[in-house]
Amino acid sequence: RSSDLKKNIKGINRSIKLIKKKCDKSSVTLFFDMWWSYIRYGVDYDEYRIFEFYSLPGFKRDTYMSKCRHQNLENYLCDVKHLAILNNRTKFYIKFKDVLNREYYNIKELSFKEFEELTLKKKELVCRSNNLKGESNTLVLNVKNFRSPAFLLDNAKKNNLVIAEASIKQNKLFDSINPYNMNTVSVVTLLSSNKVDIVSSYVKFGIEEEYKYDVNSVKHLTGLVDVKSGIIKHKLVCGEDELYSEHPISKVKLVNLEIP
Repeated sequence: RSSDLKKNIKGINRSIKLIKKKCDKSSVTLFFDMWWSYIRYGVDYDEYRIFEFYSLPGFKRDTYMSKCRHQNLENYLCDVKHLAILNNRTKFYIKFKDVLNREYYNIKELSFKEFEELTLKKKELVCRSNNLKGESNTLVLNVKNFRSPAFLLDNAKKNNLVIAEASIKQNKLFDSINPYNMNTVSVVTLLSSNKVDIVSSYVKFGIEEEYKYDVNSVKHLTGLVDVKSGIIKHKLVCGEDELYSEHPISKVKLVNLEIP
């Protein structure tokens, strides 16, 4: 599409301008090197800039896991027949209910009486859409903000929310960093020969002063966690190239912070 092409050209030009501040290569050289790196190593223009490919020899470039390579690896390791479960929240929760140990409810299967009793008992519900891959929607709905449970249910249906869970209180440390957003830590694991290895781990901290449950729906910081020590050893990134060593709202020092 023409809109995608314009977006990519704008992104390439932005990346080239940022790179030229760090090296003396010409724009033409960088452009064609970006193109070759995309063909050969599967890195896009942002990854080319972030990984500093412009200063790396070929044998080192080949050691980087780009988004394209990551997707290819994921497709190779993942059994296609399991995608129907992995991409569907309802099926995923049912399949792994013993592992997740979560109290959840399928809104479509509840009678209005059951839903009313649930909202009056729990007061606050985390309601989610069914999609686990791609665009997803999560809202925290409190019965006190609606005229009745019926209006809460109507809001959930209008937003295509099908799963309801009791509201989860986040870790005290994460809450002190930013209580307005649900901050997260993700762990990437690899199962091989009945042994689970931790490949990598990263955190996301929301940086908005507005109560939103899903950290992906707000502006946030992302940073790697050292898998051996559990410590954030480097600055966190926001957007394209903004780096932070402390949280902009709470001023909590993030570099050298140990994650629980």
